[in-house]
Amino acid sequence: MIEKPSALQNICVIFKLFSLITFIVEIVLMIIEIRLNLKLRKLRVKGFEKVSEEERRRKHGKKAGIIAILSFVSFLLILIIGLATSKGRTCLGKYSLEMGVCAKCEDENCLDCTGDYTTCKTCKGSFMINGNGKCQNCNVNNQTSCVECKIDKSGGPTSSVCTKCADGFRFEDGTCVDCSATSNNCKSCSSVKCVDCFSGYFRDDLQNTCTSCDSKIKYCSDCTDANSCNGCDKSIANMDSKGTCTDCNTKNGWYKDSKTG
Repeated sequence: MIEKPSALQNICVIFKLFSLITFIVEIVLMIIEIRLNLKLRKLRVKGFEKVSEEERRRKHGKKAGIIAILSFVSFLLILIIGLATSKGRTCLGKYSLEMGVCAKCEDENCLDCTGDYTTCKTCKGSFMINGNGKCQNCNVNNQTSCVECKIDKSGGPTSSVCTKCADGFRFEDGTCVDCSATSNNCKSCSSVKCVDCFSGYFRDDLQNTCTSCDSKIKYCSDCTDANSCNGCDKSIANMDSKGTCTDCNTKNGWYKDSKTG
């Protein structure tokens, strides 16, 4: 999160606004002056005769020069004060503090680029930092299930080596193999059988399959086996003292069947 601006930072903002307002007022007054001079020239009022370009520059050049110098000095003061007050400030994620300003990380897949918006420190999801400080996708060669990898320091497009697969896949010879080949809804597996199932399913050792908890214990959303429910679908029912899901959630309009109980 960005910390609360200090009093000095607020003064800088006010000063910037004041400078902008002064500039706008000066432009408006200049336009009014030019229009008024044109009218006076048409009326041939003494002192407002048409002057040459050389005379105009000599008359107004000094004033314009002073205004330019003051504007430049004001800009330098604002820059120096901004840099002085940037110490201790922090920016939101995906932003880096650059000369008192929060700059967005250059790499769209970067989560943290603190200190330099062009160099990433932490990447999102299945991306890792390569040797150039950029986020490189772990999923190469048509892979879509790698979540962690090692990146060659050269940063080449095919230099990532997968080290960890997403749930539902097993790691084999540098690639991720789908566990559904052993059983549907399998979370982790070996080359021959399912080892663990996704939530809401339990592993049937005899059949080597992942079976839905709800198919064995009505409204059960998490179980260890066909007879042990660990949690119910709370939108429908809560677990009763017998470990079954018969305590209906009446707030959501669920009630026991008077015939079946």
